[in-house]
Amino acid sequence: MIPANKKPASVAADAAKLYQFLSSGNPVVSINLPEVLKHSDYVYLASNIEEFVSQIDVSLSEDYFNRDKRIEYSSNFNWDNTTDSLLKHLRGVHGVEDGIH
Repeated sequence: MIPANKKPASVAADAAKLYQFLSSGNPVVSINLPEVLKHSDYVYLASNIEEFVSQIDVSLSEDYFNRDKRIEYSSNFNWDNTTDSLLKHLRGVHGVEDGIH
């Protein structure tokens, strides 16, 4: 569960815990933070406390096959991919084709 509040720090934060939770394969319930919305196919989202409780109930009765989907999806979020993405962005910003100088 990611029961964070919608304070500016929470809204702007990367969902690092989300990746850890997804890698367990277990259902994840979260409030609808912008960073979590990007992963909405793999997370149960709620916009208020009533929805949050309801989504917990839904997640507890889900089919087991979703577990493997979450684990596979979470494997995309590792340091190698993060570094590659950052370097690609920096190369584009600085117009460097074959490395950062």
